[in-house]
Amino acid sequence: LTEKEETTYDELSPFQRWLHGGPTMDLSIATNYWQESKQETFDPNDIFIAREDSTIAGFIGAFYGEEAAIPGKHAYIDLLLIRPKKRRLGIASKLLEKVEQTARRNGCDSLLVYPEELAGPSGQFYLRNGFSIWKKRFILRLPTIAKPSFEPYLQPAPLKRNATWRLIIGWHSTSLKAWFLLHSSFEEEFFKAKRLVYTLHAEGLSPALLGGICWHPVFQFGAVYLWFSGEKQELSLKHISALQFLGHLVGLKQINLVFLEELLPCIQNFSLNDQPRELEPFLIKKIAR
Repeated sequence: LTEKEETTYDELSPFQRWLHGGPTMDLSIATNYWQESKQETFDPNDIFIAREDSTIAGFIGAFYGEEAAIPGKHAYIDLLLIRPKKRRLGIASKLLEKVEQTARRNGCDSLLVYPEELAGPSGQFYLRNGFSIWKKRFILRLPTIAKPSFEPYLQPAPLKRNATWRLIIGWHSTSLKAWFLLHSSFEEEFFKAKRLVYTLHAEGLSPALLGGICWHPVFQFGAVYLWFSGEKQELSLKHISALQFLGHLVGLKQINLVFLEELLPCIQNFSLNDQPRELEPFLIKKIAR
């Protein structure tokens, strides 16, 4: 950028406020987001805000559920955001404490989160509040393909998420949040998102659930997901090929495959052109009921 123009927060449109701070920063947008997140097709979740008059000073959101890849029932902290001028006042700690109390009442065994940067303020905040590293995460970038190496049979998936699916490859979040993104009209309203959710069937291939979303048709920004109920050794190169194909169907040119550390040897054995790189890890905090 060769030029920049400064503006105040009040001059931003609701769409611009969403881009610059999420639903935390605008009550009208936040209301729609929260109402939709309570639909039956999504897992139970809670959202807490710290308000100062008509302004949201801070926000935390968590999804509650059980998944085969995560021990016991957990609360996944989806977002924790504090307005810059309201930081270092204890607001984040109070919001985190509220989620922990609610998670305990909901029968959760742990809190799960991944920080923006482990060595930065986000990671250090969680470490100070009793979190520790649970598992490493890795990312692999691949091009999409218009024709896979086999003939996949794709069938529209049901709206209700099956908790027995094991999240093998996703985006940043757990499959609870991924399911919400794939079925919420909120992203479609603001980003004109295109989304597809299919069950994958092919001869000799373990069944899987595939999801893909393209948030913006111009910038080619999106994500793909794969839910898998089999053992990790049953994951095959055909599953990866199907994800590349799904990415093409939703309008992406490149996909990012994010996975946990136990899948690293399996992915490396596929001899793909690119090599996985390490991301910030998942952090976990055990909570006593």
